[in-house]
Parts: sequence; structure tokens; C-alpha cells
Amino acid sequence: MTPDEMIDRFARLNVVVVGEAMLDSYLTGRVDRLCREAPVPIVALDRREDMPGGAANTATALAALGARTQLLSAVGNDDAGLRLIAALEARGVATEAVFRVPGRETMVKQRVTGLGQLLLRLDTGSEDDLDALTERRLIDMLTAAWETADAVVVSDYGYGIATPAIVAAIAALQRRAPRVLVGDAKDLTRWQAVGLTAAKPNYEEALKLAQATARSGTGARVEQIVALREVLAAQIGADIVTVTLDTAG
Repeated sequence: MTPDEMIDRFARLNVVVVGEAMLDSYLTGRVDRLCREAPVPIVALDRREDMPGGAANTATALAALGARTQLLSAVGNDDAGLRLIAALEARGVATEAVFRVPGRETMVKQRVTGLGQLLLRLDTGSEDDLDALTERRLIDMLTAAWETADAVVVSDYGYGIATPAIVAAIAALQRRAPRVLVGDAKDLTRWQAVGLTAAKPNYEEALKLAQATARSGTGARVEQIVALREVLAAQIGADIVTVTLDTAG
């Protein structure tokens, strides 16, 4: 099968994404002087671009490939939540199960750029577990969406969306009606007994799972991960494990 044929097959898929929806904001401006209070640049902002981040980024990538994509998540009942939902809908992602929760603050990562360089990143947003009502609503939506899903993608950053109850619900659904289930999580051991088809730890996460030490050089890292493949598969409980090597890909 050619790459084009593989991409074309996405148009026939229904994909559900579960996890933390974030708003990535890129603030760009001019820098021509330093602040008097501290030796830091003053950025005169002239442009702002909002992009879906976290699980929302995963959902938009799948939609761009042609899949019918639904995101299950929760954001705050705030302006950032509105902008994030609008950005998702503009990119063809179904947002009926992205709940706006009063009292919760949308996760926002703001990157300030000047002189062509990243100067600062500001992270704000709620990191506590979902309230019981929103958790129940997400499980109900997940149960309904599972019936027609060809694949489910979990994007768990550890910011309160993938609660123990959500993980248990996914495990129960996977046992009852197995789907292609892909996991990308800060702590993949939480998903060990869920029945993942594939998982994508980064290099640092893989080392932690295998209790190994870091190596220098892309070739050495590749050899190390290949040697650890059975250990990683056992720790994660997935049929396929793909490890990203930071800036080396």
C-alpha cells in the first residue's frame, strides 16, 4: 500500500480522541529596548495566533487527514475555552463532547516571540481532576461514541481529564468491543491493563519505564530502544510501541 493510499483510508474512519484540550497561543511582537525594572526585553505585541493544542492538536491532525473526528474533553467556561472550541470547529472536529465547565480554567500555553526567538512561555489552567458530574457526562458520551468508532486515541497529559474512572471506562469498553486504541500519556503505566494497540512514549518516558539511563547520539539511542522493546511492551501493555527521540525524531 502506498502512502497516498494509506492517507486516503482515513476518510473512511471514525476516530474518537480523549484527553486534555489546550489552547496554544503564539504572541509575536517587536523588540527594541530592555525593561527598566529588569534586564528583560520589552515586546510590543502586534500579532496573536491561537491553535488547538494537546489532545485538541491530535484531533485536528486526524481531521486534516480526512477522518471524522470527535474530541472528548473539558475546558473552562471562559474566553479561552470559547476560542479553543471555535478553532476546533473551524478545523472540522466535532466538539459536542467538549464540555465547558464553570469553575474550571482552560489550559492555555502562551508563547511570546520577539527577534525571531522564543522569549517566554506562560502556562495557565486547571490541572485538578474533573468533577463527578462532568466525568459522568464524558463517560456517557464515550460509551455512545465507542459504538461507531473505528479507533480511539488517548492523549493523557496528566491534567485531570483521564481520571481513574475514565481509564476504567475505556478498559471496560475495550474488553467488551475491542477497537484500535492508541495511547500517548505522561504516565503510560496507568494504561497498562487497558488493552492498548499502540503507544507513543518519548525517549525520557521510555527510559523511566525501562529504568534505563540516557545515551548520547541518535544511533546509540535507537539501538538502546530496540534492545528494550520487550521490556517497554510489557511495561506499557501495548502491541506496538513507538518511541520519539526528542529533536532526533
